[in-house]
Amino acid sequence: CSAGLPGIAQADETEAWHLSEGNGKVTFYYGAKENNEILSIFFSCAIQTGTVEVWLPETSQSYKAGEAACVTLAAGDAVSTFCGATSPNELAGIPSLTATAPINASIFGHLEGSGLLSILVDGGGSSVPLKSAGVKGSKFAKSCRP
Repeated sequence: CSAGLPGIAQADETEAWHLSEGNGKVTFYYGAKENNEILSIFFSCAIQTGTVEVWLPETSQSYKAGEAACVTLAAGDAVSTFCGATSPNELAGIPSLTATAPINASIFGHLEGSGLLSILVDGGGSSVPLKSAGVKGSKFAKSCRP
């Protein structure tokens, strides 16, 4: 994600975990609040459906829009892989990825506390701290469970 220049980010562009609920959906994402240009990973679900949409704004330069791709998420001893399709991301020049995941995947039980969430696509990736997730991660999972 494009995080801007170090030390120049505005207060509303501080990267952290955010949880919001409305219109029968709940979202949980890491990035700057209300700024899609500073976003690392995004989860959403219709409440109590058991299915989560995982969205990565950027995948890998080896993909073209419309191709199948998978993301592996790891935190602590939990590792989950979800596959979906890429779509264009003109701003980044690298396709985005949307995948569907079951809320009972092990990773959704590890989205709070300390450590890192590793995001791996096509052998490369990044990680985001779980420190600011707090109880938001478990609240998200609970809202998505049937």
